[in-house]
This record gives sequence, C-alpha cells and structure tokens, in this order.
Amino acid sequence: MIVNGRSSIGVLKYRFLPEALLVVASLILCFVMIEVWLRVFYPSPLYVWSEVQKARPAVFTEHDVTIGWKGRPNIRAVQTTSAYQTVIEHNSQGFRDIEHGEHVEATPAIVFLGDSFTWGFETDFEDMFVNRLRQRLSKYRVFNLAQSRYGTDQELLTFQNWHTRNPVELVVVMFYANDIADNNSDERWGYPKPLFQVRDGELVLTNVPVPQPAEHVDREWQPSPFRTIAQSVLDSTMKSQAVNELVWRLAYLRRTWRSRPLPDDSINTATDMTVTRALLRQFKSEAEARGARVVVVAIPHPNEIYGVTGQTPFPENLEAVARALNISYLDLAPALLASSKRTYHRHGIHWNAHGHKVAANALEKYLDTAHAIRFDAP
Repeated sequence: MIVNGRSSIGVLKYRFLPEALLVVASLILCFVMIEVWLRVFYPSPLYVWSEVQKARPAVFTEHDVTIGWKGRPNIRAVQTTSAYQTVIEHNSQGFRDIEHGEHVEATPAIVFLGDSFTWGFETDFEDMFVNRLRQRLSKYRVFNLAQSRYGTDQELLTFQNWHTRNPVELVVVMFYANDIADNNSDERWGYPKPLFQVRDGELVLTNVPVPQPAEHVDREWQPSPFRTIAQSVLDSTMKSQAVNELVWRLAYLRRTWRSRPLPDDSINTATDMTVTRALLRQFKSEAEARGARVVVVAIPHPNEIYGVTGQTPFPENLEAVARALNISYLDLAPALLASSKRTYHRHGIHWNAHGHKVAANALEKYLDTAHAIRFDAP
C-alpha cells in the first residue's frame, strides 16, 4: 500500500522509530545506573582471564616429606584470581602470619589451623578473620598455622611439628567440607600427601616419606599472546559489574532449578568419617597434652548460604562426632546467613572481606561466651 508516495511499512518504521530509540535509551540508562550503583555500593574487583596471573601453589609452597607441602619461608608474591588480587607474604616459618620470634613469655597462645579460608585466599592480610581477632586479643599470642589445600590430617601434622614456649590455651581447627575427602586420600590437587589409616583403633601414618611430584602440577598460568577480537570483547564485557552480577545470578538460578550444587573441584561427596573422627580425637589428645582445649569450627559451602536447592547443609555428622569426643563445635552458617551483605566472592567459594568480618565477629562471641577468652573492649 502506498501512502503519499511512501509504503505503509516505511510509515510504520518512521512512526515507531522514536519509541524504539526511547526504549533503547531507557535500557542503556538503566544499565548505567545499575553499573554505577554496583560500583558504589558493592564494588567487586574483577579480573578476566587475560589478566589473571594466578600465583599457584608452586609459588607459595615447597615439597615436604612429612606433610606433602608446606609454605615457603619469606615469600612475597602477587596472587590474582578472577575474583581478587592481593599480595601474599609468608613469615620466616612459612606461614601467612606475623613474625613471632622466639622470646620467652608467659602470654597464653591461641592457635588457628585450617586450609585456604584461614590462610586468607583472595583476602588482604589485614582483612583475614584471624588478624581481625588478633587486634582484640592483646592478652594472647595468636598463631595462624593454616596452609592452602590442607586437610585435617596435614593440620594435625603441622601442629605436632610446631612448638612455642608460650603456654597454649586454645587450638581452633577450621573445617571445610572438602576436608573429609582430603583426610581419605593420599593425593590431592595432583600432589602426593600423607595418609592416615585406622588400624585396630589407632592412627597409622602411611605414604611417608611423601614422594616428590615429578613437576608442579599447578604451574603459574600464562595467558595466550594470541587473542582474538571476540575474546577481547568478551573480556571487556565481563569487566562490567552489572554483566558480571547478571551472569552470577543466572548461574545460581540454573543450579537451583536443577538442584545442582556449585561446580567445585574441591568438594567431594566423601562421607566416611572414620579417619576424620580419629584425627579429631588425636587433635584433642595433642592439645590437652599441651594444656589446651580444642574448638572445631565448620565453614559452610556458599551454596548453603545462598539457598541452592539440593545443597545439603555441612556434613551433619561432624557436629555429632565433635560432641561425642567432647570437643567444642561452632557452625558459622547461622552468622553468615544472617548477614545483610554478601559474604562470599561473586565467583569462587571463598569469603570476601565482609565474610571474614562476619566470621571474626561470630568467633569472638563464641570464644568469649563458651571459652572465656578475654577480648579487649571495643
């Protein structure tokens, strides 16, 4: 149909063009407002794969014939993941801790052991929950003996090999879900490790001396020098807070609809608690021999905190095992669930700075009420 020399299709295009442009402009404005809001009220560092120079375990650790691997002393390196960038420094003993020295004093010690959460993966040193607690524990000497990727077995060996002239008052064992699998395996993450077995009710250490790996499996990742235009565009797009947030939320919705847990190589469905139970019993015995008490602290998986359907809570029998052994037990899930702000990094499984703050506050409250640990006045 021709109207005044123009087709009806042309007329319709002309009529709706302003409306279409207004819709597009409105969407762009909304996107910009969301982007600004996220950057102001929820800033989250974003590093795309072309920028990630992840300082892998090979950088921070060295082979150990008893524990499998341990922290390199006096190391300083930058760790960049897709979620965060921070500087990692170890003291002269190979721990991500302050330098304690060897002077004799009567100040009682509180010792923390754990894996990457306690070591401070994707966290600045001053934000780590152990260091937040240290700031209000001037009456105690706080030691952080954690190492990334450790299981309870390697934490026990670390505690056995560690000595201080301070009287030890409390030993805090941080426990994440993958520790059960760690405790039941003689190799994790491609690295050989010691394995405890229970024979006639007693722990027997096997796979020692731990064989040295042929090469470091987790070599430092290097981006390809040949990048396509599509990869560059994708990287630039993922630097947007709004796009990144949308991708994160869609991924969790998908897992909720399908009742699928967050893909995470560190989580294993292992549930056999035989070795773990014996390790906790031995931890208690070792601590009591030094005049100390033991606290087991459960770190929940982010799926539990974000309510992903089908994600079971932290291994329910861990608390039962701790109670049966007369070991104090704290589950951090209630405190993390009560937080009005996000406590885990948008990508990955580790706490952000606020998560460490929530954990520190929950631990302070528990240690004060259940163990009479004397904190400084706020």
